[in-house]
Amino acid sequence: MIWGTQYKVLPRCRAVGLCIPLLRRRRLHPRLRRLSSTGRGARLIPFLDLKAPYVELRAEIDAAIARVLASGWYILGPEVDAFEHEFATYVDAKHCVSLANGLDALHLALRALDVGPGDEVIVPSNTYIATWLAVSQCGATPVPVEPVESTYNLDPALIEAAITPRTKVILPVHLYGQPADMDPILAIARKHGLRVLEDGAQAHGARYKGKRIGAHSDVVAWSFYPGKNLGALGDGGAITTNDPALDDRIRVLRNYGSRVKYVNEIQGYNSRLDPIRRGAARQAEASRCVECTTRCRRTALSRRTARHRTDAAACP
Repeated sequence: MIWGTQYKVLPRCRAVGLCIPLLRRRRLHPRLRRLSSTGRGARLIPFLDLKAPYVELRAEIDAAIARVLASGWYILGPEVDAFEHEFATYVDAKHCVSLANGLDALHLALRALDVGPGDEVIVPSNTYIATWLAVSQCGATPVPVEPVESTYNLDPALIEAAITPRTKVILPVHLYGQPADMDPILAIARKHGLRVLEDGAQAHGARYKGKRIGAHSDVVAWSFYPGKNLGALGDGGAITTNDPALDDRIRVLRNYGSRVKYVNEIQGYNSRLDPIRRGAARQAEASRCVECTTRCRRTALSRRTARHRTDAAACP
């Protein structure tokens, strides 16, 4: 907890509610004052329940997994191909390349953009570490730029001051699903001859000025970590792009640098998605992504509206 400028830890409570009087005295958020100090009727609400989607979609997921097991094709293959096509269509992009995880999506996208030792990549100072790690894995230097306070996203007004002769890529992150302000970012990139890679790990289904995040820039990196808006049955990632050259290069990079088995053109990586993790659940999850997202938004809006009304009524 933070009281003013000091950090204090509340004593551990053996029963729910024993610390509520202390919280009240510390003048925390008004909603905490309405909690019962006895703890009666209180219950724990899980932060994230990954079992619930499976319970809801059990029939489709079980059938899809059984189909994959019966096919004998456990890496890439038709199920993954179908998912790539469906996800590209969903985000209004021409190409999608599935990968092992979101960090690989960022890393291989940077590799495909020829980022290497000595280069600099402009990144948000406020982001998950994977954004920076992907740059470091290329031997390049992440150059942090502060966010806009109202959105916590990369501030376009501060980008040009961070550009040097070594800058190669601008990497905005659509934090918490709220798109970064892409128009000025893309304008700055064009002015200075830079490429733009978007981190869309939290932005499945998000829109910027009416258009879904997926192909505003050169390439977008995605994560399908189970806790994401569109989560896999395990880890997973992808890139989407309208550039056929980037699509081709990332496909080669993800498969040991090879288009044809045992013919390795470049130093590549092993970052292939398997059908059990992603492709098997494509119909059960991807087809309901819009439906689930819309339902969650309506529920959140309803709760927020009710909460605000209650808070307003409680104010003197």
